[in-house]
Amino acid sequence: MRTLVVALTLALLATSAHAQFSGGAGKGKMQNDGPQKEDNKPKADDKAYGNALGNLPNKKYDPWKDMR
Repeated sequence: MRTLVVALTLALLATSAHAQFSGGAGKGKMQNDGPQKEDNKPKADDKAYGNALGNLPNKKYDPWKDMR
């Protein structure tokens, strides 16, 4: 009885793992619609990040300043 339960458990686990990695019925190869255009947004984000870093003060933060 214990062997049967273990065998069924392993079979169910193997089936679910196989379902995760198989292509499935409705899934085919992705079609390439030609070259995709580059997005300029990451460059703008990098520029905004650099500007934000430039606005920060250069002094170190002292969390204990009010305790002294």
